[in-house]
Amino acid sequence: MVIASAVVLVLVSNGNHGAGTGSPTSGKAATADRLLSYGSDPLQQIKAYPAARPGAPLVVLVHGGGWHSEPHEFMTTEAMDLQQAGFAVFDVNYRSFTATGAFPREIDDVVAATRSAIHDAAWLNADSKAVTMIGGSAGGQLVASASQSLNSIPGTIAKVVTLSAPTDFATLVHDGETGTLSADGLAGVEQGLGCTAVSCTSAQETPWSPALTVTPTNCPARWLIINSTNELIPVDQATGLATALHSNGCAATVVLNDGENHAYAAWPLVRAKVIAFVAAP
Repeated sequence: MVIASAVVLVLVSNGNHGAGTGSPTSGKAATADRLLSYGSDPLQQIKAYPAARPGAPLVVLVHGGGWHSEPHEFMTTEAMDLQQAGFAVFDVNYRSFTATGAFPREIDDVVAATRSAIHDAAWLNADSKAVTMIGGSAGGQLVASASQSLNSIPGTIAKVVTLSAPTDFATLVHDGETGTLSADGLAGVEQGLGCTAVSCTSAQETPWSPALTVTPTNCPARWLIINSTNELIPVDQATGLATALHSNGCAATVVLNDGENHAYAAWPLVRAKVIAFVAAP
């Protein structure tokens, strides 16, 4: 069923670190984290932070870093903030890119980790029917694409938060060729795709571009899309994704922060807004 859709644009000044509504309030001391494996590779791990009370929203948190992973690479500060807000958090690591690129195996890893989190939801006090995926930079692309795969069973993922996510590789490659995207940004894109800007084809770019693959049936219902106005990832990656989501019946709020903060570097600016988004019914 297609829901009523909307795209909302929110501007956030760097001078206002309290932007948004909501704050971390669990009402009880957080419980200890636990290290889980969801595959045989040492990088296929989850650091799970149980909620203090049963029935909490389930958050799947995914790091960025140019589709590169190190052992025990987790988003500890962000995970603890979200746990203190009353959520159960599954902080996901995944296998690193190879010479042929990051896909599909990194997306497959995030899908597998999320399914593992949903399976383990009850004993970590999480509600398996209230799943939000959060990812920054490369991790933003991974959660956006993984959520579409997971929603082959409609409603598996309720909400998605992306911070500085690459969402349209065809546009990014073009931006790199014309100099609109920085050399570092283009290198990351080439790393993910496993091809150079001059050799990448639409067959390599399109399947991993969540803005180009969204449909009315694979789209989580609500999205919070965060980008900074002068950062590594151009703003049109955020607005383009929001437009695609809107066209396919899903609601999207775009938050643009003044300045250069990329991905989780913007966390102090948007933490309260993200928490309020996850907590909303």
